[in-house]
This record gives sequence, C-alpha cells and structure tokens, in this order.
Amino acid sequence: MPTNWRNEVQLELSTARKAAGEQMAGRSRVAARRAAGIAVSEFNRLTAFTQSSNNYYALLLAFSNLPGIPEDIRRIALRLCQRVDEQYNLPEGSDLIKDAEDLMNFVGEYTSVP
Repeated sequence: MPTNWRNEVQLELSTARKAAGEQMAGRSRVAARRAAGIAVSEFNRLTAFTQSSNNYYALLLAFSNLPGIPEDIRRIALRLCQRVDEQYNLPEGSDLIKDAEDLMNFVGEYTSVP
C-alpha cells in the first residue's frame, strides 16, 4: 500500500517547526527541504517529469525548470535549493517551512484536479 505523501510532508514540517523552535536552524532547513522534496516527488510520480530519484535537491531543481509551473512556485522551488552562506545562514526573510507548505499545497491542488 503506498504511503500518504501528505502525511510524510506534515511529519517533516512538524520536525522543521520543532527544530526551529529549539534554535536548530540547520535541522529545520533540512526537514523543510525534505518536506518539499517529498511533495515534488509525488508530482514527479504523477507526471514523470524526470527519472525517479531520492535526491530531493535534484528533483527540486528539475521541477523549477518545468514549463507551465507558475512563477511563484518556481521561485519557491529555487529558494528551497539555495545554499547557506559561510555563517550557515540563508538570505534575510527566507522561510523554508512556509515555502515547503506552499509547494505541498500546489502539488495537492494538482493532484486533486480530475
């Protein structure tokens, strides 16, 4: 029986929020990116836009280059791929948890279209 990708995403988002609350930014980023990767992996399962992969970073990059992806969703995918700076920080105002939630909602809307 296939797993419910939404539950997996919610579990990762919960992990990300907990880590953020404990001032563990690195763990929070990793969990948020994993959540987004799970959502994009589901999109890939439905559309076969690339070879199946467990490399969520590569999936996010491939997803961000797909024709027809709305520009705001494309920017979200690219932000989720951003590297940290030398002090392990992302650009000011980055919220990968919200980005992962938005990406999950996009995929959820896509999967619910008849």
